[in-house]
Order: sequence, then C-alpha cells, then structure tokens
Amino acid sequence: MELIARVRDADVYALDESRVLRRCQHGGPTGLESRLMTHLAACGYPVPQVYKITDTDMVLERLTKPTMLDVLAWRS
Repeated sequence: MELIARVRDADVYALDESRVLRRCQHGGPTGLESRLMTHLAACGYPVPQVYKITDTDMVLERLTKPTMLDVLAWRS
C-alpha cells in the first residue's frame, strides 16, 4: 500500500484508483464517524462513500476533486 497522506491521527493509503484506507493511529470512533458520513451523504453533502469499517480502519471512496484547502486558497 502506498501512503498518500497523514492527517491529524490517521494515515491514508491508496488501495486502488477508487478506494483509500484510513488507518487511525490510536484507534478511533470509526463507527460514529462512518454513521455521520452516511447521514451527511443522505442529506446531499459531498462526502466520500464508506465501504467498510473496523475499530481502527475505514475504507473510503477515493476523491480526486480539489481539497477544501485548495478551494479556500483559490477564493482568497
């Protein structure tokens, strides 16, 4: 697996062209977070699809659109 990002308390690995693995370094509330993301998606918010969760891992849709930081920098 190729490490593609490090965020707050997790490492993000490319699984393939359409999925990533986000592995929490110290465990995490993956169940709570996945339920929130599923709810937000149902409300029309652009969040990655959640494919699978464990206590420490989330397999998510790999997004290729600009990041929120990119968008904010572009608008300022």
